[in-house]
Amino acid sequence: MHTVAQLVGNLRGDQRGSTLLELLISAAITGLIAAPASAAMFETFQTTTWNTQQSAQLQDLRTAATWLSVDIPLANSTDLPDGGPAQSSVAITSTDRYGGGSTAHQVSYALVGTELRRTADGATHTIAWRVTAVSFLRTGALVTLTLTTPSPSGSAIQTIYQFSIRSTG
Repeated sequence: MHTVAQLVGNLRGDQRGSTLLELLISAAITGLIAAPASAAMFETFQTTTWNTQQSAQLQDLRTAATWLSVDIPLANSTDLPDGGPAQSSVAITSTDRYGGGSTAHQVSYALVGTELRRTADGATHTIAWRVTAVSFLRTGALVTLTLTTPSPSGSAIQTIYQFSIRSTG
């Protein structure tokens, strides 16, 4: 039977350990393999963050367009001058189509900081965030809305929507 000391002694005598040069070469090879992998992972995380921000901003613009697509076609009148310059806010007056059409409603849209706010009959709600510019332009019964928001890459995203009002009064 062998003692532990004899086994360790035999192991050291029969096998030799790694030299410092071998360890450095192993570390260098590991670094060459790990560097591109870590760069690819970083790029993937960065792209995912950018896509998430871009999706949120586009959803804000769609939400604003949805509200306007409901309000403007119901409008009897707006405060936009026909053929006049673009404005940064709009007020819309409409009446109910149901129940005799005698109830008047006031809806307005305005950019406050970077929030597009909708005020309907006195209740204000933010319908889009991260908006840097908004303009409303009226030509006859056609209202053109231009919304601008920054993209995560730094450039601006500009979307243009057009809606028809039911009356040009």
